[in-house]
Amino acid sequence: MVLSPDSRIFISPTAFKESITARGLTELIQSWLFNQGFRNLTSFPGSDGGNGFLDSFSAGLDGRFIQINIPLIGAKTHIQEQVFLFDEGKKAAIETASVIGLERIPPGKRNPLTYHSGPLGYAVKTLTASFPDLSEIWIGVGGTATVDLGAGLLHGLGFLFLDGDGNRVNPVPSDFNRISKLVPPAEQFPRLVFHFDVHVQSKPGPGSFARVYGPQKGLFPEGISQIERETVRMADQFNLDLSLTGAGGGLGLFPSRFLSAEFVHGTARISGLKAFSDRFAQADLYITGEGRLDSQSLQGKWVSAFLKTEKPVLCICSSSETGLDLPQNWTVFSLDRLEPDREKAIRQVKPLIRRILGSLVSGT
Repeated sequence: MVLSPDSRIFISPTAFKESITARGLTELIQSWLFNQGFRNLTSFPGSDGGNGFLDSFSAGLDGRFIQINIPLIGAKTHIQEQVFLFDEGKKAAIETASVIGLERIPPGKRNPLTYHSGPLGYAVKTLTASFPDLSEIWIGVGGTATVDLGAGLLHGLGFLFLDGDGNRVNPVPSDFNRISKLVPPAEQFPRLVFHFDVHVQSKPGPGSFARVYGPQKGLFPEGISQIERETVRMADQFNLDLSLTGAGGGLGLFPSRFLSAEFVHGTARISGLKAFSDRFAQADLYITGEGRLDSQSLQGKWVSAFLKTEKPVLCICSSSETGLDLPQNWTVFSLDRLEPDREKAIRQVKPLIRRILGSLVSGT
């Protein structure tokens, strides 16, 4: 592939986790090409519900950002968190990759058996109290540090989890076996709309969320087995629907049982926004990408929005699974071809991407 200034190029990657944001990567590619004389450029920061969720919605919808004060996951302090208000203040969007994101937990302290999604529930409760006209809260599900089935979300809203003697239980997964009863608060909450990327299963087995995503969250094999056992026990005890997606560590399972909730495919929702679809239709070449390109990427993650086009697609990633069945119009460039050391590649992501773009502009 050779990039030509005559092409109408649409730039829409998603984030490289723990390396560069969707907006940062989009701006990096666009500014580099512009400085090389490219002028027919449009862009849209991508997200499938994970990292960059708010960047995508703020690029495609009229609204405004606000700051709310929430607990920091896994710590005894509070932080300021961004929320996007839109539809004349009737809807809000929250990004779990930030509110309860894996990147909030230092690598050496990651153990999802010991913390929960409470900060997300706290954020929902704060928004409900501050904006009484809210009818829906859109939640981007992805990049979470948690595997608590959304129990912490309810806890943050004021639900009480009790043991057999009526004592309160902090609903971290390591204490799920103590929970025997749940008491809801008197308040009513807006409808929660969960935006997920891929339909990873909630039921135990080879494709369960615990097995697929548990290791990257810090779960060891014994922890994976424990989560699968407790998922079944919680489902039996509280009538949770395990046919629902296990995205975000099963984040929607408890909320779907006790709140008004809906599940939406994140890539479909965001790529269906007019701001995206108009720019997509006008382009004759696309630049997309994500951190790790693998079979899951093609089953609903952001880059899958570019699978149906017959126009040229350049996909930049930090690493790529071998043997992927990609369309013939796709060209994939992986940073690990230039820098096999992952830690160095993370630190050098910007110069590495500039090198890739430079090779494509010069045709070498």
